[in-house]
Amino acid sequence: MSRWPNDVTERVATDAAAAREGDASSAWQRALRRLGVGRPRRVVLLDSQGVQAWHETVAGQPAGQAVGFEDFQTCCLAQPGTDMRVLVSGHWLHHVMTDTAEALAEPLRLRDFAREQFALYHGPKARLWPLAVWQSAGLGGACALHTVNLDALREAASAHGVRLRSVAPLWSAGLASLEVHLPAFGSPGRRALALVEGRLVTWLVFDARQLVVLQQRFLDAPRVEALTRLLSELASEHDARSHPPIVVGWGLDSDASLDAESLQILTRLSASEACGDWILDRIGARP
Repeated sequence: MSRWPNDVTERVATDAAAAREGDASSAWQRALRRLGVGRPRRVVLLDSQGVQAWHETVAGQPAGQAVGFEDFQTCCLAQPGTDMRVLVSGHWLHHVMTDTAEALAEPLRLRDFAREQFALYHGPKARLWPLAVWQSAGLGGACALHTVNLDALREAASAHGVRLRSVAPLWSAGLASLEVHLPAFGSPGRRALALVEGRLVTWLVFDARQLVVLQQRFLDAPRVEALTRLLSELASEHDARSHPPIVVGWGLDSDASLDAESLQILTRLSASEACGDWILDRIGARP
């Protein structure tokens, strides 16, 4: 899926051309810097509580402690010259999916379809929201970034020498390690994943690694009973009852009365802060 990337290919190619014409050593050093070689790396989460940043860890190692910031500008100010991957909470995203042949004919049509759908439900301003679109298995989808100003993020990063490697939905963060930790997750047959952020639940259904359902729902209250009830309804609605839904997340009032048979829970749902192992794609990692 597209992650609103900051593409550095053109700039690196420019430096390579300069290397052929003149000072090859310094030109390639500039190219490597643009690629982030040797720069500190951070993963940053934008959520409803503010901004949290983690050091990227070595593959296979669990995540360390996050550092909190009031906003992204402050985060960049405190960490100049870093290489950042930005993840966006579901609180700042809207989603749409379709199997309409006309919308799937080409990416531009899918983008136009998504803009019209968002405008229909959220008003004309929604046509200006940054979009990430994807197509697979006869389905297409889009994520729209609202509330967060993408241009302002880029300006803040540029002002402090920060390179934005990508901006992506939070739900996509831990999928790779989830499949490593639970190999059956990528097998044929519908398997559901719920990402919990307090009252907000992002519900995803996959079949052989293909995303076939993506929805957001809100709980009446951030309680285990409300979550269990909602996930049971969603699993039945989307024919995903063969396997217990996988649940990751945080922000519930407690972990009491969790049903280990009906839910496969991988994180402490009562944690007050985001799970670094999901953020850094380290689900299942051991010290």
